Amino acid sequence: MRSLKKVVAAASSTILTTLFLFNATILVTADDTSKVVINEIMYNPFGDEPENEWIEFYNYDNHSVNLTGWYISDSSNPLSPGKEGSYRFPNNTLIKKNSCITVAYNGTCLFNNYGFYPDYEIENSTTVVPDMVEVSKGFSLANNGDDLHLFDKNLQEINKVYYGNAENTGLVSKGCSLARYQKCYDSASNHCFYEEHQPSPGKINSLQYPPILSIETYPEYAAKIPRGYDYSYPFAIKVSLLNLQAHTKYELKAYVTSNLSHSSTATQTWDGKKWVYSGYYAINASTDSWGKWSDLIVLRFKKNYKEYKDFIWNSSKAYLIVKYRDNSGKTKGVFKTVKLLDLDDSTKNGTPGGYTAGLLKNVSTQRNMVVILRNKKGNITGLYPPENNLIDEGYPDLPGFYKLTSPAGRDYSLEVWSEKNLVYTVNGVTVKKGLYGFKIGFETKQILVEPGGNTQVAIKAVNTGNIMEKLLFNVTNKDFDVSLKKECVPLYPEEIYENILYLHAKKGFERKKYLNVTVFSQNDPGLRKNIKLEVLPKLPNISITWVKVLNDKNKRVNRCFLGEILTVKAAVKNTGYTTARNVTVFFYCDKKNLIGEKRYTSIGGNRKYPSVKLDTSKLKEGVHNITLKVKYNGKRIVNYKNVEFFVEKNLINEEEKKLVIAEVYYYTHTKIEDEYIKIFNPTNQNVNLTGWYITDQPQKRFDLQEKIVFPNPSMIPSQGFVTLTFNATAYKEENGVLPDFEYGVDSREDVRNCLTKGKPRFNNKGDVVALKNRWNKTIDLIVYGENSYQGMGWGGPPVPNVAQGELVKRRFENNTPMDTNTSRDWKQNRRYGVGQSDFPLKSFQVEGVFSAFVSPDSGLPTLLNELRKTRETLLLNVYEISNPLIGKTLEKLLSEGVDVKILVEGNPVGGISVEEKRILQNLWGKGAKVYVMAQPMKGYRRYGFNHAKYAVMDNKTLVVGSANW
Repeated sequence: MRSLKKVVAAASSTILTTLFLFNATILVTADDTSKVVINEIMYNPFGDEPENEWIEFYNYDNHSVNLTGWYISDSSNPLSPGKEGSYRFPNNTLIKKNSCITVAYNGTCLFNNYGFYPDYEIENSTTVVPDMVEVSKGFSLANNGDDLHLFDKNLQEINKVYYGNAENTGLVSKGCSLARYQKCYDSASNHCFYEEHQPSPGKINSLQYPPILSIETYPEYAAKIPRGYDYSYPFAIKVSLLNLQAHTKYELKAYVTSNLSHSSTATQTWDGKKWVYSGYYAINASTDSWGKWSDLIVLRFKKNYKEYKDFIWNSSKAYLIVKYRDNSGKTKGVFKTVKLLDLDDSTKNGTPGGYTAGLLKNVSTQRNMVVILRNKKGNITGLYPPENNLIDEGYPDLPGFYKLTSPAGRDYSLEVWSEKNLVYTVNGVTVKKGLYGFKIGFETKQILVEPGGNTQVAIKAVNTGNIMEKLLFNVTNKDFDVSLKKECVPLYPEEIYENILYLHAKKGFERKKYLNVTVFSQNDPGLRKNIKLEVLPKLPNISITWVKVLNDKNKRVNRCFLGEILTVKAAVKNTGYTTARNVTVFFYCDKKNLIGEKRYTSIGGNRKYPSVKLDTSKLKEGVHNITLKVKYNGKRIVNYKNVEFFVEKNLINEEEKKLVIAEVYYYTHTKIEDEYIKIFNPTNQNVNLTGWYITDQPQKRFDLQEKIVFPNPSMIPSQGFVTLTFNATAYKEENGVLPDFEYGVDSREDVRNCLTKGKPRFNNKGDVVALKNRWNKTIDLIVYGENSYQGMGWGGPPVPNVAQGELVKRRFENNTPMDTNTSRDWKQNRRYGVGQSDFPLKSFQVEGVFSAFVSPDSGLPTLLNELRKTRETLLLNVYEISNPLIGKTLEKLLSEGVDVKILVEGNPVGGISVEEKRILQNLWGKGAKVYVMAQPMKGYRRYGFNHAKYAVMDNKTLVVGSANW
């Protein structure tokens, strides 16, 4: 880095040279799109036609739109309109933001009627008004119905209006215009227009559209609860809000009741996470920028609701009611009448009904799908989103699965819709009265078969529904030759059929395998049973349950001193189905050195405990492996059991005693398990940590301590650190670097695992953390929080507890750790949060000019002057930036090719202002790199705030201040 040639600082500030690393995110904005609509049409004027006709266009975007080359036409094809006509806007046509332009057929006529000229005219009546460019003659607006289209220069249709019949906007009276409601910009919606008795070409229309709550789509029928069920099959309705306040939250509720005067409900509503009582305002609706909201609401009847038991159960119809409530408590509601279905003759007065179910095709490419069932008249009788819809209604998690209830009948049409389009239709759907259902039973789920032998298993199927059923059987297998007596079984209600599974095992079959049997309904793919069958060889099976290394006190150990006599003991069990003969258990050390063997004539159902003695005097120091292998029935079993233990020499190096615990992070953030310990080597030699360990039970006997043991090899360098963490991945996420070891999980291949005994964890309220060498010698120790340990390695009170996300850190003086074995060693004058930078302060000698200025008196001119001198790079870090002059100056630097990088606080007091957002968005759009210090998507913020106010220009000039920009 080049030296600073000039430094400019505020009078009240200090030049801070400590550098920080921040968690930053790039600020982005969405691309703007043109939003020009046909706003007002005079197609039935007083006087001559078409001379007195005119059209008004409105740009509701926040920037101007260039209309050069755009087309208007009363045909859907502006280049080949037939008998209709089309015109094009001339060059340099610009419609300003939130403004109107008017195109008149005859500009002079519009002047005579309204006292001003239009922006453009079709008929060349005056030189005052520019003419539209003719594409095709015949353009005029019929009084009894017509259509008007706006296309961009690429012939992409931008907006259209149809008027004059029941499906379109209605006709207006003579002399009235067809005007668009304010903020109602849906291109295809006829509800956006009204009859304006005081036409206003060139001005924003006077009326705003009234709020609308509508049940946009719903099924005419809802199924009551079948016998034996607690809930009905759910159904969906589509609800819309229009012309409400933009970007505002509203509360909705939808429910079914037997009488409009009843306040109770018979249904539950899915609120996005769970089923709730429908009487609650459980749906949160947030309107978009045009005050609109639309979504599906899912309902189901609940058996024990009083409204259902007392009224719905024996009713033929009910009322579907939807209400919304604003922040002031005002409500509005609408309702529809729905008929009720009886699926199994278990209720009264319902229409006989059933359901259709199946799997959709090509669901992987579609989003937000809805399945609709229509009768011959085209009326909707069923509506529901297919799986996986994230609704807990008990349906299987099969992509594309659907289930719709409807009156029993034929010739239904099944429509599959994406968000806006019809994907496909299935015609000729039949709905049978009743319910499908079945049960499957196996005589056994554990099959014994001799290698090379055959066996069979009975599968009992029962139709528990009340409709004729077809069950499909399928076996998933790659290890056996299998077949079924029948793969498709038709069953009448209550009929029982015993299917047979035939199995042949290969001669080499010696280990347990599995078969997966799936049975599902042909009529309802959601009804399926998946059964896992265990297939076992009819052979003996010797397994080694465990292996232990015991000391001379018959205690299990995983380490010993050189020369100890150990006992290696194992548990051997026959888990097979015949007696094992001529069994020999072999004991090996380090896989190849035979320690001894134990023989048995036979092993049946009783467990055996073979053991041998091991003399460690001839073993080398280090980790050793005990391996057991078994031979029986003339075969050596490949499967074996092993256990490790450590042999060590009892040596103590004086330099090793100087190692200290430098940091302990025990109170981690929720669900981020990066608890860690950092060890420091203050000596001038490397220290081998192999076999050393960390424990929070230093007072316990060596073989009873829970430990985190350093693996082999482990080395801590001179004047260096090593870090052990519970989870290396979590540690890196919060600290930005990898640790040396992890001990809780194996989260990364590039971080070595420590050995563990027990489950050592450090208590958030208080604990002891001890560093011990391989011979249980305490090297260093810290006591913190609510722990009363008083013993070797510690004196006095514990280190005070820290808050969540903070760590305890040892004091260093002149790079030497304080080591009095008391809490004084850990007393700091600042808080240390996990992942924070910890750079020491440094001093620099600067050869240059130092200038002081006072803000706000002379701050802005000085700052702008220094910014304008920048030629190559600008690094800017401020709490806020809201001054438009600074923004304009930075924009000019960008236009001159200066590389501008900006870092701001993402959560200042009161939030980021509109002015600051506008400045940052403009700078970003012109090429600046804009970063915001904010909460990351996952994890925690390392610093409370970014309160810096400095800039570095061309790596030569530094401006430091205390005022926001």
